[in-house]
Amino acid sequence: MKYCLILTYDDLLIQKATQLLLQSINKYDPSFFARWQTQLICPSCFSANHIRQLERYYPVEVKLVKFTAPINKYELKRAVYDYISNDISNGDDVLYLDYDHVFRDKFNVPTLIDNEIYLSSEVHRLKLKQVTDASIVSSLHGQHYNNSLIYATKSNLDAVLLLYQSMHDRYCSSLPSRYSEEIVFSLACINAQLTLRTMRTNQQGHLQSNGKSAVYHYGGESEKSRVAKLMVKEESTLIELNEHLFGISS
Repeated sequence: MKYCLILTYDDLLIQKATQLLLQSINKYDPSFFARWQTQLICPSCFSANHIRQLERYYPVEVKLVKFTAPINKYELKRAVYDYISNDISNGDDVLYLDYDHVFRDKFNVPTLIDNEIYLSSEVHRLKLKQVTDASIVSSLHGQHYNNSLIYATKSNLDAVLLLYQSMHDRYCSSLPSRYSEEIVFSLACINAQLTLRTMRTNQQGHLQSNGKSAVYHYGGESEKSRVAKLMVKEESTLIELNEHLFGISS
């Protein structure tokens, strides 16, 4: 079985962005829902009443995951990790997407081979001034991997998640809270002896990439991202969001 998991809950921006993501899948890659069993993962510390309404319009399932609200909102992705560990079966493939994506074409994922895990196409330099433990920079070869997208087998994810919590406890005080979750996730991948791959930008684009991509991530801290999220929150249409992001209305 192939699962697509999307972290979401009843926050105005997040629920509207999730709706636009599903709408874009329906428009640009409608067979995606047949290829991937799509599940909306909602931490139990938030309401999911509005998110549940999406089941009426799209072939998705809402899954409530028991989870205590973290101090740092970026740690909410750990609810997805709990769901993968407890509810996804061995032999399954998992594609995780942050809510702030839109589809633009059919999304064909690479073929997974042994001991590989794919993360987002977004990779930045990991600067020593961002962390207080130089071993982190060394272990990641100076790379900061974004995990707005994760693609792997259940067994490889299990190997990562087996290490994740202890590594998080060890390193989180050395990392900025904004990025601690994704940096520790990358460290756990390496310590699990997995080969880290990144999506090509024609598969998953982002605000710093050029050219057309099948899926586009508009998250981040830039002004363009901020405006895009404000538009989503103010209930802009998919056409209006496309005009802002790509300069096109299709």
